[in-house]
Amino acid sequence: MIRLITNIMRNDFQGLGHYGAKRDDRIHRGLDLLCLPDLPIYADCDLEFVRIAKPYIGFDGGLWRNGNKEVKIFYCVPIRGQKRFKKGDIIAYCQNVASGIMMMPHIHVEIFKDGERINPLDEIEIIKKGS
Repeated sequence: MIRLITNIMRNDFQGLGHYGAKRDDRIHRGLDLLCLPDLPIYADCDLEFVRIAKPYIGFDGGLWRNGNKEVKIFYCVPIRGQKRFKKGDIIAYCQNVASGIMMMPHIHVEIFKDGERINPLDEIEIIKKGS
């Protein structure tokens, strides 16, 4: 559903970034991918912007949909004023979370299919730098 130029999951003192990672008394329900601030996030299929989704005060995110699938991305700045995106369009830019909550810069991705949460790695195209 999205494309991002990275191939590294976040693992820092705040926790492991893979889907299903154990975090104290809970399970991590998304995928954290390292990204530099202002790095573009691309649509890998036609997407409709649904709404802003804020994880914490001071940070942004968004929810996009394609048919029965939805992608929620935290720690990004969605493109404002545009509702529909075509494959290859930039839908958002990575935010700098390192300055606010002392984490490695990353985005948090959750994907839902038919309303059920699925492993984001099944739907994300990760482009290795230099490819």
